Amino acid sequence: MKKLFFATFALVAFSFSTVASAQVLILEAVPGDGCNMTFSGPCAPAPAPAPVYQRRILRPRYAPPPVVAAPAYTVPPPPVGLPRAAAPQWHPHWGINVIYAVSGDSEGTLVGGGMNLEYMFSRHFGIEGSILGLGGAEDDVYTTTHRSGARFGASLMWFPGGLRTNGSSFYLRGGVVGQTVSTYDDYYSTYEPMYTKDASFREVAAGLRYTFELIPNFYAMSLGLEAAVLFDANAHTEDDMVEDQSTAAFRMTFGFHF
Repeated sequence: MKKLFFATFALVAFSFSTVASAQVLILEAVPGDGCNMTFSGPCAPAPAPAPVYQRRILRPRYAPPPVVAAPAYTVPPPPVGLPRAAAPQWHPHWGINVIYAVSGDSEGTLVGGGMNLEYMFSRHFGIEGSILGLGGAEDDVYTTTHRSGARFGASLMWFPGGLRTNGSSFYLRGGVVGQTVSTYDDYYSTYEPMYTKDASFREVAAGLRYTFELIPNFYAMSLGLEAAVLFDANAHTEDDMVEDQSTAAFRMTFGFHF
């Protein structure tokens, strides 16, 4: 009986000790979607919550409108076949010409030379001032007479096609001329003239000039040939005693232009 009581008491004590020991066991959770209870150990601590950052609200600021560049417009070239305006060409404004001149009148031939100064307002129009020295000799039956004098002129020049700096240019010239010529006789030993004749003329001339440029846009030279008619400004009708002294003249020029 004692044995039975002792066995019953031991069995009850053993059962309580088993339950208590079971409660002492630490269950371990395996990380994952959940915490699966195993007998390997206690569950891992829950991860710390992610920090929450709160964005600061910025006040809206004024922003200038974007600058848009204006579209660039290009002028299309003219259609093929239309004439284009010629580019402006350099032309000399000042010119100095050395002149060789031949002219005649009722008393004979006068030959001489001189120079002129010209100024071109444009490629078409200019003015000229000239001075020439003239002389000649005429043989008579009994004696030989010599003549010498000077001729001054001022005129307007017109180049219809424009003055070219390289090439030929045709021009017209018109103005006034004053002339004085003295006649000497070799028979007398004195140097005083037998008489002096003054005359004034209206001049009309046409010429051709060939210009070639030596220094581009700065310096040029030219050769020219010209024919002129000098109309006597003092000529009157046939009833008057005044003699008409109209004459023709030719001249060659060699010029420097800048």
